[in-house]
Amino acid sequence: MAHQTWTSLDDIPLQNVQRHRSRNVIVDRVLPAAATNLGTDRVTLRLPYTFLMIAFDPIETREALDPEKLAPTRFSNRAHFLPAGTPFTQQFDGRLPEFLALMIDEDFASETIVAQLDGKAVQERPVIRNAGPSLLNLGKALRSQFLEGRQIGALQMESFATLCLAEWLDDLNGAMPSKGPGLRSLSRVTDYIMANLDQELSLTDLATVAELSPSYFLRAFKSATGQTPHRFLMERRVQRACELLRRTDLPLAEVTYACGFASQSHMTDAFKRHLGIPPGRYRQTRDG
Repeated sequence: MAHQTWTSLDDIPLQNVQRHRSRNVIVDRVLPAAATNLGTDRVTLRLPYTFLMIAFDPIETREALDPEKLAPTRFSNRAHFLPAGTPFTQQFDGRLPEFLALMIDEDFASETIVAQLDGKAVQERPVIRNAGPSLLNLGKALRSQFLEGRQIGALQMESFATLCLAEWLDDLNGAMPSKGPGLRSLSRVTDYIMANLDQELSLTDLATVAELSPSYFLRAFKSATGQTPHRFLMERRVQRACELLRRTDLPLAEVTYACGFASQSHMTDAFKRHLGIPPGRYRQTRDG
Protein backbone atom coordinates (compact mmCIF):
# COMPACT_ATOMS: atom_id res chain seq x y z
CA MET A 1 0.00 0.00 0.00
CA ALA A 2 1.08 3.57 -0.67
CA HIS A 3 3.07 5.57 1.86
CA GLN A 4 0.98 8.57 2.97
CA THR A 5 2.13 11.89 4.45
CA TRP A 6 -0.31 13.74 6.70
CA THR A 7 0.51 17.44 6.95
CA SER A 8 -2.88 18.76 8.08
CA LEU A 9 -5.93 17.58 9.98
CA ASP A 10 -7.76 17.24 6.65
CA ASP A 11 -5.42 14.39 5.70
CA ILE A 12 -6.44 12.22 8.68
CA PRO A 13 -9.41 9.91 7.94
CA LEU A 14 -12.13 11.40 10.12
CA GLN A 15 -14.18 8.20 10.18
CA ASN A 16 -11.40 6.86 12.35
CA VAL A 17 -11.21 9.82 14.76
CA GLN A 18 -13.19 11.21 17.72
CA ARG A 19 -12.26 14.90 18.11
CA HIS A 20 -12.62 17.78 20.56
CA ARG A 21 -11.08 21.16 19.80
CA SER A 22 -10.61 24.57 21.37
CA ARG A 23 -8.85 27.71 20.19
CA ASN A 24 -5.42 26.41 21.21
CA VAL A 25 -5.72 22.63 21.54
CA ILE A 26 -7.12 19.72 19.53
CA VAL A 27 -7.55 16.32 21.17
CA ASP A 28 -8.17 13.22 19.04
CA ARG A 29 -8.92 9.69 20.09
CA VAL A 30 -7.76 7.66 17.10
CA LEU A 31 -9.63 4.37 16.94
CA PRO A 32 -8.10 1.03 15.98
CA ALA A 33 -8.38 0.40 12.25
CA ALA A 34 -7.19 -2.09 9.69
CA ALA A 35 -4.58 -0.76 7.30
CA THR A 36 -6.85 -1.67 4.39
CA ASN A 37 -9.47 0.76 5.70
CA LEU A 38 -6.93 3.58 5.78
CA GLY A 39 -5.44 2.77 2.41
CA THR A 40 -1.95 2.63 3.89
CA ASP A 41 0.18 0.85 6.46
CA ARG A 42 2.88 3.54 6.53
CA VAL A 43 2.27 7.14 7.54
CA THR A 44 4.54 10.15 7.97
CA LEU A 45 3.15 12.88 10.22
CA ARG A 46 4.36 16.45 9.67
CA LEU A 47 1.70 18.56 11.38
CA PRO A 48 1.86 22.32 12.13
CA TYR A 49 1.24 21.66 15.83
CA THR A 50 3.28 20.67 18.84
CA PHE A 51 2.26 17.03 18.88
CA LEU A 52 1.88 14.49 21.66
CA MET A 53 0.77 10.90 21.11
CA ILE A 54 0.01 8.45 23.92
CA ALA A 55 -0.50 4.80 22.99
CA PHE A 56 -2.16 2.69 25.68
CA ASP A 57 -2.13 -0.80 24.16
CA PRO A 58 0.88 -2.94 23.18
CA ILE A 59 2.10 -1.99 19.71
CA GLU A 60 4.46 -3.66 17.31
CA THR A 61 5.61 -1.17 14.71
CA ARG A 62 8.52 0.23 12.78
CA GLU A 63 9.15 3.91 13.37
CA ALA A 64 11.72 6.68 13.06
CA LEU A 65 12.13 10.41 12.51
CA ASP A 66 13.88 9.51 9.24
CA PRO A 67 11.57 7.37 7.04
CA GLU A 68 14.65 5.70 5.53
CA LYS A 69 15.77 4.42 8.95
CA LEU A 70 12.71 2.64 10.30
CA ALA A 71 13.50 0.37 13.24
CA PRO A 72 11.24 -2.33 14.75
CA THR A 73 9.75 -1.32 18.07
CA ARG A 74 7.41 -3.02 20.53
CA PHE A 75 5.96 -1.04 23.39
CA SER A 76 2.89 -0.11 25.43
CA ASN A 77 2.04 3.07 27.34
CA ARG A 78 4.33 5.03 25.01
CA ALA A 79 4.53 8.82 24.65
CA HIS A 80 5.78 10.73 21.61
CA PHE A 81 6.54 14.47 21.94
CA LEU A 82 7.22 16.23 18.62
CA PRO A 83 7.88 19.94 17.94
CA ALA A 84 5.62 21.48 15.29
CA GLY A 85 6.58 20.43 11.77
CA THR A 86 8.75 17.49 12.87
CA PRO A 87 8.38 14.53 10.49
CA PHE A 88 7.72 11.18 12.14
CA THR A 89 7.07 7.93 10.29
CA GLN A 90 5.32 4.79 11.54
CA GLN A 91 4.76 1.56 9.69
CA PHE A 92 2.23 -0.60 11.46
CA ASP A 93 1.78 -4.26 10.75
CA GLY A 94 -1.72 -4.60 9.34
CA ARG A 95 -3.56 -2.59 11.99
CA LEU A 96 -3.43 0.94 13.39
CA PRO A 97 -3.70 0.78 17.21
CA GLU A 98 -5.80 3.08 19.38
CA PHE A 99 -4.00 6.17 20.66
CA LEU A 100 -4.66 9.64 22.04
CA ALA A 101 -3.26 12.55 20.01
CA LEU A 102 -2.86 16.06 21.40
CA MET A 103 -2.16 18.87 18.92
CA ILE A 104 -1.18 22.16 20.55
CA ASP A 105 -1.09 25.53 18.79
CA GLU A 106 2.57 26.39 18.21
CA ASP A 107 2.31 29.89 19.73
CA PHE A 108 0.47 28.59 22.81
CA ALA A 109 3.10 25.85 23.25
CA SER A 110 6.02 28.24 22.84
CA GLU A 111 4.61 30.80 25.28
CA THR A 112 3.92 28.07 27.82
CA ILE A 113 7.42 26.63 27.48
CA VAL A 114 9.12 30.04 27.81
CA ALA A 115 7.03 30.87 30.89
CA GLN A 116 7.78 27.55 32.59
CA LEU A 117 11.50 28.10 32.12
CA ASP A 118 11.44 31.72 33.33
CA GLY A 119 12.42 32.92 29.86
CA LYS A 120 15.45 30.64 29.52
CA ALA A 121 16.11 29.22 26.07
CA VAL A 122 15.52 25.54 25.42
CA GLN A 123 16.11 23.52 22.30
CA GLU A 124 12.87 21.77 21.42
CA ARG A 125 13.54 18.27 20.15
CA PRO A 126 11.54 15.08 19.71
CA VAL A 127 11.28 12.78 22.72
CA ILE A 128 9.96 9.22 22.52
CA ARG A 129 9.76 7.31 25.79
CA ASN A 130 7.53 5.35 28.12
CA ALA A 131 4.76 7.51 29.53
CA GLY A 132 5.31 8.11 33.24
CA PRO A 133 2.51 7.49 35.78
CA SER A 134 1.42 11.14 35.85
CA LEU A 135 1.13 11.48 32.07
CA LEU A 136 -0.46 8.07 31.72
CA ASN A 137 -3.12 8.85 34.33
CA LEU A 138 -3.89 12.17 32.66
CA GLY A 139 -4.23 10.45 29.31
CA LYS A 140 -6.45 7.69 30.67
CA ALA A 141 -8.72 10.23 32.37
CA LEU A 142 -9.15 12.08 29.09
CA ARG A 143 -9.67 8.84 27.18
CA SER A 144 -12.42 7.82 29.61
CA GLN A 145 -14.32 10.99 28.74
CA PHE A 146 -14.26 10.00 25.09
CA LEU A 147 -15.47 6.50 25.96
CA GLU A 148 -18.32 7.91 28.06
CA GLY A 149 -19.28 10.50 25.44
CA ARG A 150 -18.68 13.38 27.85
CA GLN A 151 -18.00 16.96 26.80
CA ILE A 152 -14.37 18.11 26.98
CA GLY A 153 -14.17 21.90 27.31
CA ALA A 154 -11.43 24.36 26.39
CA LEU A 155 -10.33 24.82 30.00
CA GLN A 156 -9.78 21.09 30.50
CA MET A 157 -8.00 20.64 27.16
CA GLU A 158 -5.64 23.56 27.72
CA SER A 159 -4.89 22.41 31.27
CA PHE A 160 -4.08 18.95 29.98
CA ALA A 161 -1.86 20.43 27.26
CA THR A 162 0.02 22.56 29.79
CA LEU A 163 0.69 19.57 32.04
CA CYS A 164 1.87 17.55 29.03
CA LEU A 165 4.26 20.32 28.01
CA ALA A 166 5.65 20.28 31.55
CA GLU A 167 6.36 16.55 31.17
CA TRP A 168 8.16 17.22 27.89
CA LEU A 169 10.28 19.93 29.48
CA ASP A 170 11.41 17.51 32.17
CA ASP A 171 13.11 15.61 29.37
CA LEU A 172 14.42 18.66 27.51
CA ASN A 173 15.84 20.68 30.36
CA GLY A 174 15.75 18.68 33.58
CA ALA A 175 13.41 19.59 36.43
CA MET A 176 11.42 22.76 36.01
CA PRO A 177 11.39 25.51 38.62
CA SER A 178 9.27 24.16 41.46
CA LYS A 179 7.62 27.44 42.31
CA GLY A 180 6.10 30.21 40.31
CA PRO A 181 4.52 33.45 41.45
CA GLY A 182 1.65 33.05 43.86
CA LEU A 183 -1.94 33.63 42.85
CA ARG A 184 -2.36 37.05 44.43
CA SER A 185 -5.44 37.75 42.32
CA LEU A 186 -7.58 34.74 43.31
CA SER A 187 -10.69 36.82 44.02
CA ARG A 188 -10.37 38.54 40.65
CA VAL A 189 -10.21 35.18 38.90
CA THR A 190 -13.12 33.65 40.82
CA ASP A 191 -15.21 36.80 40.26
CA TYR A 192 -14.47 36.52 36.54
CA ILE A 193 -15.51 32.87 36.51
CA MET A 194 -18.79 33.63 38.31
CA ALA A 195 -19.55 36.54 35.97
CA ASN A 196 -18.93 34.38 32.89
CA LEU A 197 -20.36 30.99 33.83
CA ASP A 198 -22.50 31.01 30.70
CA GLN A 199 -19.42 31.41 28.46
CA GLU A 200 -16.81 28.97 27.17
CA LEU A 201 -13.79 29.70 29.38
CA SER A 202 -10.25 28.66 28.51
CA LEU A 203 -7.08 28.36 30.56
CA THR A 204 -5.67 31.27 28.56
CA ASP A 205 -8.64 33.47 29.52
CA LEU A 206 -8.22 32.79 33.25
CA ALA A 207 -4.43 33.13 33.16
CA THR A 208 -4.82 36.52 31.45
CA VAL A 209 -7.14 37.70 34.24
CA ALA A 210 -4.58 36.53 36.81
CA GLU A 211 -1.73 38.15 34.84
CA LEU A 212 0.20 34.85 34.86
CA SER A 213 1.31 32.39 32.22
CA PRO A 214 -1.06 29.42 31.77
CA SER A 215 1.44 27.00 33.33
CA TYR A 216 2.07 29.11 36.45
CA PHE A 217 -1.61 29.94 36.76
CA LEU A 218 -2.56 26.25 36.67
CA ARG A 219 -0.18 25.39 39.51
CA ALA A 220 -0.93 28.52 41.53
CA PHE A 221 -4.71 28.06 41.27
CA LYS A 222 -4.53 24.46 42.44
CA SER A 223 -2.20 25.44 45.28
CA ALA A 224 -4.59 28.20 46.40
CA THR A 225 -7.88 26.29 46.06
CA GLY A 226 -6.96 22.61 46.16
CA GLN A 227 -8.76 22.17 42.83
CA THR A 228 -7.96 22.42 39.15
CA PRO A 229 -9.61 25.38 37.39
CA HIS A 230 -11.79 22.93 35.44
CA ARG A 231 -13.17 21.24 38.56
CA PHE A 232 -13.74 24.61 40.23
CA LEU A 233 -15.62 25.83 37.16
CA MET A 234 -17.80 22.72 36.94
CA GLU A 235 -18.72 22.89 40.63
CA ARG A 236 -19.77 26.53 40.26
CA ARG A 237 -21.85 25.69 37.18
CA VAL A 238 -23.62 22.93 39.07
CA GLN A 239 -24.22 25.28 42.01
CA ARG A 240 -25.68 27.95 39.69
CA ALA A 241 -27.89 25.36 38.02
CA CYS A 242 -29.13 24.13 41.42
CA GLU A 243 -30.05 27.69 42.36
CA LEU A 244 -32.02 28.18 39.12
CA LEU A 245 -33.76 24.81 39.52
CA ARG A 246 -34.79 25.68 43.08
CA ARG A 247 -35.89 29.27 42.53
CA THR A 248 -37.28 29.33 38.98
CA ASP A 249 -39.40 27.26 36.63
CA LEU A 250 -37.03 27.70 33.69
CA PRO A 251 -36.98 24.67 31.36
CA LEU A 252 -33.93 22.44 31.74
CA ALA A 253 -32.69 23.51 28.31
CA GLU A 254 -32.58 27.18 29.39
CA VAL A 255 -30.86 26.30 32.67
CA THR A 256 -28.31 24.34 30.66
CA TYR A 257 -27.16 27.28 28.57
CA ALA A 258 -27.54 29.87 31.33
CA CYS A 259 -24.90 27.93 33.27
CA GLY A 260 -22.50 27.36 30.39
CA PHE A 261 -23.03 23.66 29.82
CA ALA A 262 -22.49 22.58 26.22
CA SER A 263 -25.69 20.51 26.15
CA GLN A 264 -28.38 19.13 28.42
CA SER A 265 -26.59 15.77 28.51
CA HIS A 266 -23.43 17.61 29.59
CA MET A 267 -25.34 19.17 32.51
CA THR A 268 -26.89 15.81 33.42
CA ASP A 269 -23.47 14.19 33.46
CA ALA A 270 -22.10 16.96 35.71
CA PHE A 271 -25.03 16.62 38.15
CA LYS A 272 -24.56 12.86 38.40
CA ARG A 273 -20.84 13.21 39.05
CA HIS A 274 -21.16 16.00 41.63
CA LEU A 275 -24.55 15.26 43.26
CA GLY A 276 -25.34 11.68 42.31
CA ILE A 277 -28.72 12.56 40.71
CA PRO A 278 -29.82 14.14 37.39
CA PRO A 279 -31.13 17.75 37.34
CA GLY A 280 -34.73 16.70 36.75
CA ARG A 281 -34.74 14.65 39.94
CA TYR A 282 -33.03 17.48 41.82
CA ARG A 283 -35.90 19.79 40.83
CA GLN A 284 -38.39 17.19 42.03
CA THR A 285 -36.87 17.36 45.52
CA ARG A 286 -37.82 21.05 45.55
CA ASP A 287 -41.41 20.23 44.61
CA GLY A 288 -41.71 17.16 46.72
